[in-house]
Amino acid sequence: MGYPRWEELARTAVELTNGEASKDAGVRAGQALGARNYPAVFQIAFDTLGPDRTLEVLRSALAPTKATGAIYELLARWPIAVYLTTNFDNEIPRHLAKLGQAYETYSNGPHHMGLLVSDLHGAVVRLHGDLTSPEGLVLTSSQYAALATGDHFQYWRTRMTSVFQMQQVVVIGYSLSDPHVRAVLEAAKIGAPATHAVCWLSPHTTTAQAAEYSEKYRIRVIPYPATDDHSGLLRTVQTISRFIIPREGVTVRRSIAEVVAEGRTGDPAATAVYVFNRLVPHVDLGAASTRCGCRSRRVRSPALRRRGQFSIGDVLDENWVADRGARRRVLESS
Repeated sequence: MGYPRWEELARTAVELTNGEASKDAGVRAGQALGARNYPAVFQIAFDTLGPDRTLEVLRSALAPTKATGAIYELLARWPIAVYLTTNFDNEIPRHLAKLGQAYETYSNGPHHMGLLVSDLHGAVVRLHGDLTSPEGLVLTSSQYAALATGDHFQYWRTRMTSVFQMQQVVVIGYSLSDPHVRAVLEAAKIGAPATHAVCWLSPHTTTAQAAEYSEKYRIRVIPYPATDDHSGLLRTVQTISRFIIPREGVTVRRSIAEVVAEGRTGDPAATAVYVFNRLVPHVDLGAASTRCGCRSRRVRSPALRRRGQFSIGDVLDENWVADRGARRRVLESS
């Protein structure tokens, strides 16, 4: 969607540091940028300018250049109960809302992470917090270290391990070579059983690396070409989408179950009308009506019960319709 990449956000932080902090801080931030150590860049900005000023500038820089994104549109149609995102943008809830899906956004705090149970539906969880507050934020070097091993994020690691145990997890668009996914990898290693191996769509992954991740972390890697415009990921998601029942199909089936269940406690007549309208395109209701009428008459007539097989003409011979003209019209209509 044209959001700035990590390098571009880090460059923004370097420019901020050069303009508002000491010369030494600007030099160190530039060196960290050159080494592609982006969390270190943000750490220097936090330490010298404070989190509030740094986050204010980063929020203004985090803006898309496109109104919508094809990958988001596809993922929103997948029948996913819970989205776990490390992104700071709001695109997942926004694209879900375009489909009429109301998902609630959760933070990565202990209370919200505690809601990640097996039957949770309709949630988007921000695993790395967001740029509105340093609380729960995972952006700087010290914050990534705390997420990986610190006591403050012990609840996070425990809950993520449980998630991998409870559910089939698909990780999309995160490079396995990134050192900052270590906490997720360790949670997968501990939590993912053999029957729930993690599916990970990742760029820059060789066959040897895929085999290593399968053995060490129970991760099945689906590699795709890494491109700046994410076209490789888009093609992979498009291919997978061909084999996934879209959210609309699942919703229709679930709604039918809800209507039928409502008929047991609510208005049976309303449920009957709904079921009738659903059956019309698929069932010969004329033939079904004739069969039901014959069987109803058989229950009420001892003579027909003794005969076993009988036709609608036999039913009419039982003086169900006495008038000859009426009898002929009924036979013709049936």
